Amino acid sequence: MVFLLFASLFSFSLRSDPFPWNLQQKMSADDLSKVIQSALAATAGLGFGVTLFLSVRRQRTTEDAQATAEKNYGETLNLVRLQVEQQRSAELTALRTRYKDAAEQMGSTAVAVQVAGVYAMAFLADEWEVPARTRERQMSIDVLTSSFPSDRDADTRQALSVENPLTAGGLTKAIWKSIFQRAYSNNTFGQRWTGADVDLRRKNFADIDLPRSLSHRTFDFGSLHFGESTISSLTFNDCEFRDGKISFAKTQILGELKFVGCTFSGGELDLSVCLGAEKLAWSITFVECEFSGTGITFNGIGTSDSGVLFHDCTFLPSAKVLTGLPDCGSFDFDECQFHDKERVLQDLAPMRTKLSFSREKPPSLTAYRVEDLAAELWGSGPIAQ
Repeated sequence: MVFLLFASLFSFSLRSDPFPWNLQQKMSADDLSKVIQSALAATAGLGFGVTLFLSVRRQRTTEDAQATAEKNYGETLNLVRLQVEQQRSAELTALRTRYKDAAEQMGSTAVAVQVAGVYAMAFLADEWEVPARTRERQMSIDVLTSSFPSDRDADTRQALSVENPLTAGGLTKAIWKSIFQRAYSNNTFGQRWTGADVDLRRKNFADIDLPRSLSHRTFDFGSLHFGESTISSLTFNDCEFRDGKISFAKTQILGELKFVGCTFSGGELDLSVCLGAEKLAWSITFVECEFSGTGITFNGIGTSDSGVLFHDCTFLPSAKVLTGLPDCGSFDFDECQFHDKERVLQDLAPMRTKLSFSREKPPSLTAYRVEDLAAELWGSGPIAQ
């Protein structure tokens, strides 16, 4: 229709007749060709102009829609952020309220309420398990550990025991259980206190009927201190020591400290034990343990009957050097395997303590890890890799 309109206009301009197909006034071929070409060009130009106009309008409409969408998105995002902040603030307020309630429960005179407060505080520490709230988590753990009776609380503990026998040990057992439940090997995120400091220094665990065995635990606390505490005996069964520091520095061990089937793959273990004024004999025993990366320090003070026994233990090539030396006692290695014996024992000078080896086993190739074997054969570098 547009083409016909332009053809009529151009035909009229040539011969004052808007109908080029009029048979009464025939148009020459040249005139007809000019009319057709001019009409086609005008139609194409008009079509291009209309297309360009529509494109510009569409682009403007799209830009306006995008600007509106961005504005709406920004407002929505700000609203979401505000809602998140409000939710976090509400959660923080609720957690701090629970902290206050749990602390009040722990300070109650009723044993059942105290124990409920202990578990509430422990679960609260679980929920603080986010990077931004590690300070609050540590604060909850410190409240738990500070509630253990110390050596200076002996008279008070005895009075409570006479008045109410459950009060003396119920709270302490609940705290002990809560702490070491957070070290189970199969615990998931939120049920472990990885990187936290557990301070059990200057406590008296000998007079309380606590569990004497910790089994299937993975210790990756930031630190676990028993320093200057009193322990009758304690056994670690099938545990892994892989991070942080566990310290028995100046701990009074009245019986035996034992490690059975444990793996020492990282971190630090300080066994600088002592017996105070009593100078009683102590014993540290390792049975069927594997040493591959934990730094172990010995610097104990005891009698000539004190000693450290390694039975059927394996020291892998990556095992760290045993450092320190007890003032008295001996080191006995029975049926042990050493992949680098001289390096591991280089700090245990025989001149100050007695070292004995019996039924020593040759190093087994199966005890090598792949990277240890590669380092042993080829050293470090592209070939080893």
